Order: sequence, then C-alpha cells, then structure tokens
Amino acid sequence: MAPRRLHLVCLAVLLIGAVAHAQWEQDGPARYHCNGLLVVRLMGTPAQMGKQHGQLLGGQVRRVVEDVIGGEAGDPASHARLIAGTKRMERQLPPDLREELHALAEEARVDYWDLVALQLFGDVWRASQCSSFAVYGRATATGELIAGRNFDFWDHGVSEYAAVVLHYVPETGLPFFTLTWAGIINGWTAMNIKGVLAANNTSWGRSDSLDGLSTCFMIRKIVQHASTVAEGVKIVETTPRACGTNMLVAGGNPPAAAVVEYDHESVAVRWAKPGDAPMPELPAKPQAPPAAGQPPTIGLRDGAGGDDFTFGNAGNTWVTPEDDYEYVSGLPGVAIATNHFRALHQDEPQGGWVSWCGRYRKLERLIGENYGQIDRSMNFIGQPGVAMGGINLQSVLLFPSDLTFRVSMGRAPAYEYPFRTLRLTPTAVVAAEGG
Repeated sequence: MAPRRLHLVCLAVLLIGAVAHAQWEQDGPARYHCNGLLVVRLMGTPAQMGKQHGQLLGGQVRRVVEDVIGGEAGDPASHARLIAGTKRMERQLPPDLREELHALAEEARVDYWDLVALQLFGDVWRASQCSSFAVYGRATATGELIAGRNFDFWDHGVSEYAAVVLHYVPETGLPFFTLTWAGIINGWTAMNIKGVLAANNTSWGRSDSLDGLSTCFMIRKIVQHASTVAEGVKIVETTPRACGTNMLVAGGNPPAAAVVEYDHESVAVRWAKPGDAPMPELPAKPQAPPAAGQPPTIGLRDGAGGDDFTFGNAGNTWVTPEDDYEYVSGLPGVAIATNHFRALHQDEPQGGWVSWCGRYRKLERLIGENYGQIDRSMNFIGQPGVAMGGINLQSVLLFPSDLTFRVSMGRAPAYEYPFRTLRLTPTAVVAAEGG
C-alpha cells in the first residue's frame, strides 16, 4: 500500500473511532472499554435495562452463573437448598428489580432462579475481609471527601473475565455506577451522580434473616435513590434488612460520612464527626522519618505499572501509644468500617468491637499519621495488611467532589495491579487522569 493511501486509511479509522466515541457518550445503551476497563451503560425502564444487560453481556452472564452457582451448589441437594432460600429472599425484592432480573434472565438465556441466587450469594456465603473508610474536612489537605474500599472475597475465577463497570441511567432514580460482574445488577462499590457512595462490610449480629433486602441490593437502593448521606442512612433504617452489615455511606454536598451497623432487627449509626469540628485535646507525637532509601508508603500504580502516586512524609501526626490508637476514628471527618460492630450489640462480646482487627487498626494508623494532609495520592486502601492478599478482587478510591474514582479489578490481588482513573458524568463513564 502506498504511504499516502495508508495515511488516508489511518485517518478514516481515527474518524470512525471519534464518531463511535461521540455515540457512546451521547446515545443509548453501550458497551465499551475505558482506560482499560469494560464499561456497560444501561438506560430506561427496569425491563429495558435488564434486556440491554443480556444483549451486551449475555455470554459472560451465562458463564458467571455456571461458574458461581455450579461452584457453590454443584449437586442437586445443595442446589435445591440454595433455590429454596433464594425464593424466600426474592419476595423482598422491589417489583422493579424483579422486572429487571426477569428481563435479564430471558435475554441472557439463564434460569431466573439461578440468576437471582447469583445476586444473593454474598449473603449466603459470608466473608469477613472487606474494608472501607472515608475522610474529609480537617482530615484532608483540601477538605474534600476521599473514600476507599476493598472487596475481598472468593470468585470462582470470574473476576478475570466478568469484571465490569455498570453505568445505570434509570427512568426512575439517579444515574450511578456500580463495580460488579456481568450478571450481577447490584454490586459491591457504587456511587451516584450526586456523589453519594455506598459499600458493604459483612458483620455478625444477633439476628440474620432471609426476610429482608440483601446487603448488595441495599447498596443499589442507596445509590439509586439517595441524594444525600442522610437519605442513604434513612433508606437502611426504614428498609427490611437481612444479614449483619457495616454499610459505609459517604459523600454528598456538603460532604458527610456514616457507618450504618445493622442486622435483621437492629440499626446503629456511627456518624463521622463534622469535618470542621474542634480537634480533641490529645498530645501529638512526632513521626519518625522513614529509613534511608525506603519510601514511606505504597502509592497508586499508573497504567504502565509504575508508582506515579506516592505518600509524602507527614510531619504533624496524631499517634497514641502502640496499644491504643482507636481514638483516630473519633477525629473530625473520619469513618472506618471493617467487619466488626462498634456500636451495635455492645452488650454481647461476640457482637462488640474486636480490638485485634488489624485492618481497622492499620487504617487508623495511616489516617492518624497523615491527618490534615491526606490527599488523592495516598492509597491507604491499597496497603498490604488492609487489602487481603489473593482474595482482593477490587481496590477502589473514590472522590465524590468531582465524581472521579480509581479502581483496580479483574485480577487478584487487585491492589498489586494498575489503578485506572475514571469519572462518572451524566451521560457516560469516561477516562480521567490526575486529580
């Protein structure tokens, strides 16, 4: 091919690509890759969004159902027990979600009850490894809210081929994204166009039940319908609940953060102190500088695999003796959640605060040592000892003030792989760099 003709062909390809880019930003349902991640946009009524999901991801949906449901309940007796519980919990789903699931099952050609069971397996097979936090106000360098979340679980290998950013533009409710797998319409980390985010952390209380809204559908209900953190908290308080959970709800304008601790019967809310609240009267302990040649912490990895975001060496730190620094959670603008209640059922030892939760304590130390200087470069959630090794399926930082998020998912342990930066807009999830 002559050089000039080659140039014309290349130009044509670029123009076609530009047109396609414009279409997925402005038009209807779409499947596209953005900064190395698969994004699928679903729009309209529940039935329309379910059908679109099946059309755009049908092959992956079938494979996820086969791998997860087959892996969890591969023999007839186990499958029968799973479906019996699924049918009981399905009654608690709002009609719009059932409508969406029916449309997805039909379009993807999977059994409806297996698909519903797929949504609920996190409540059935429960784990105690997830971690999340939110900091804002006095805690951060600019006052903005910064949140982090690790999803640590077992996945039967599906994350590698089914991890997806689902971008919902529903006919009723707010546009939002959720980080999930093909076929799962709720997800584990989500944020809406108002900058309200939600993430769940399994906990055990007095009462777990199948007669309530599952944990992950609670996340979806929050981000689809809450314009403020207070509205998100109210949704949890007033919705029939299933299993014990520490639910982080944070973001909004002005920013706020709360951990809603609940089981089937009870709710306790741990609100972060306002970001501009007075500092407690506690002594400051100077932080020793890092050893020569040793970076102070681990930063985010860019698309090339390098460490382009790193912590600075914090100068003014808040540290109490090694055996007692949980006061950090009481500093203005700080909320932390792992898998142990701190407010609910404190009269029962098994429901109370477990002081040996190393992930909680490490988050406290990182926040305390950098209090007042925390910025977007500080990847607390991606620190070893916070992220749980080979079962770390998602590691995410969220910045609600401009709807940006940085996520690593698709390969485990996620925190060891590049974090990709994206932004939620009214019409699409787009690539974003810096910030």
